[in-house]
Amino acid sequence: MLRRRTRKRVKRWLVYVVVRFWALVFLVLPLRLALSVGRWCGLLVYTLDRKGRLRARSQLERAFSGPASWLASISRGVYANLGMTAVEIARMDRLRPDFERYVVLGHEARETLASAQAEGRGVLFVTGHMGNWELLAQRIASLGFRAATLARSAPNPYLGAWLVRLREAGGLGTINRGDSSAARKILSTLRSGGLLGVLIDQSAPVPSVSVSFFGAPAPTPRVAAELAVRREVPIVFGRIWRRSGGGHEVSIERVVEDPVARAMPRQARILGLTQRLTALIEAAIRERPAEWVWFHDRWRARPEWVADVPPEA
Repeated sequence: MLRRRTRKRVKRWLVYVVVRFWALVFLVLPLRLALSVGRWCGLLVYTLDRKGRLRARSQLERAFSGPASWLASISRGVYANLGMTAVEIARMDRLRPDFERYVVLGHEARETLASAQAEGRGVLFVTGHMGNWELLAQRIASLGFRAATLARSAPNPYLGAWLVRLREAGGLGTINRGDSSAARKILSTLRSGGLLGVLIDQSAPVPSVSVSFFGAPAPTPRVAAELAVRREVPIVFGRIWRRSGGGHEVSIERVVEDPVARAMPRQARILGLTQRLTALIEAAIRERPAEWVWFHDRWRARPEWVADVPPEA
């Protein structure tokens, strides 16, 4: 057992070393060339990752009706986007000074954030693993808001620690869902008027509710809706997409609960709000299907993940 743990630790360290080497390469290359190399690396992974490739294709067929050639091109685009995303994460420190140009965030989006924050209860910033979600979080933090993102522990702790350092360099905190102090940090962020980033588009062993996603029930984290319902925290939905000429564009909209829904029991409100947020994510993915992580086993479910919402302590 000890030897196996040692081998796993060594393997993770070697992966980290390889990733950091390529990160240095991406720093040396001009941005356009680095993105081209990242895209090529993503397509190489697509060729090698048979399991992920087949799952992406299977789930795309489940969600869309289209010719096989179109579905295949979307699958390849998923990996190409992730390759470019990796390059941008590696170059995050150099991209920050150019955020105004590289990550366009218009006046209306800024006003939406400012209006929600002015209510004084913090802001829940809901999004998904679309486009370059790390760049989205960094862009929001660059506006001067106190911001943190709610995240799971990284499978590779060395890569996870590096990513946390990159976030912190841009003023973005990380709250690990598995930490015993996570609840305290979440409430502290919101009570101080900060923004809490929550991604709810993946199946995970966290408290969830089952809602429709591309026409099929999928376990979905309920944390955003639960905080909104129990603590009256305002919610905004944000997304980031690549622009054809280079860079990215961000859009943000306020999500206001329907007055009829507010009169319903708490559990029904949490379920309904989670469904509404999931519908926004689905609509965004339908616009740019190649910029979502289709290789993730989205409809995976275990009974213990989906449970009734407990009463407030």
